Amino acid sequence: MPAQFIVENGTVSIRLEWVGVPIAKAQEIVGYAALYDWKRGLGPTIIDPELGEIQKPWGDLTNQEKLDMVYAAAQRLIVAQAKTAYINEQQNAAKDTASEYAESEFILDSATTENLPRSVGSSRGKRDGGGGDRASE
Repeated sequence: MPAQFIVENGTVSIRLEWVGVPIAKAQEIVGYAALYDWKRGLGPTIIDPELGEIQKPWGDLTNQEKLDMVYAAAQRLIVAQAKTAYINEQQNAAKDTASEYAESEFILDSATTENLPRSVGSSRGKRDGGGGDRASE
């Protein structure tokens, strides 16, 4: 199984396997993925006595640090995709509700509209100060 959830003592791990990928190729791929984020300034930091906190030089990173960077990138991707899917679902639900209102499936009664200012939803034109539809004036 190339991907699986592992749950132990309330902690969830996600395990990914690259079946049939040689170790050297996997390390090369991880290295380039880490390099991408390192060039974006997302690498581990160190304290330089003269400059303060700076990104650790690429040549000083260990394979584990590179793998940690790729892990962080995967987390960002998963969370971003989840947020995007959630937002899309909420937007679609809002569109459906708006369509139902537009198709008059729901009708506001006078008790709902009596406290609204006359200019909101009014079709009576200038008589009530609502401005009405200029095309019909």
